[in-house]
Amino acid sequence: MFIIITVKRDVLWLKFLRALQLDFLSEAELMKRFDHKNIVKLLGVCTRGEPVYAVMEFMLHGLLFEAY
Repeated sequence: MFIIITVKRDVLWLKFLRALQLDFLSEAELMKRFDHKNIVKLLGVCTRGEPVYAVMEFMLHGLLFEAY
């Protein structure tokens, strides 16, 4: 019985991770459409292997939350 619970938990975890990946890619798809001087530009996404990377433009003055 313990093995069945573990397998179910692992399947649910994999489904959750897949859902997170799809959310990330959906958000990246939306972000690449932004073209405004006050929004950091998404330059690309690297999905070959793990982890997945988002390549953003350089923020000259650092992160916004570091200013406070």
